[in-house]
Amino acid sequence: MGACGLPKYETLCVNDAGEVESIEPAEESEGPSSKDILIWNANSQNMVFAHSDIYKGRVARLVSSLLYAEELQCQLNQTCSAPLPQVNACPEALNP
Repeated sequence: MGACGLPKYETLCVNDAGEVESIEPAEESEGPSSKDILIWNANSQNMVFAHSDIYKGRVARLVSSLLYAEELQCQLNQTCSAPLPQVNACPEALNP
């Protein structure tokens, strides 16, 4: 999660509770994919509004889910029966 994403990796669309709802495909396809090295962009505009928000529980939930949640990992890698839906672009922020 940062100001600028890396265009060669998929973007996770995160809701205001810190849960991944969908995934936006990478803009570029050169080099390793996020399935190979487990790296993603996270569009967290629905839950992070200021620098201090990164210390809130919902951000910790997102980070721990990406690292340890087996169901989310198989959804992201599209190796389970119910992968995350793919979207053309993450939804706009609910609270601008």
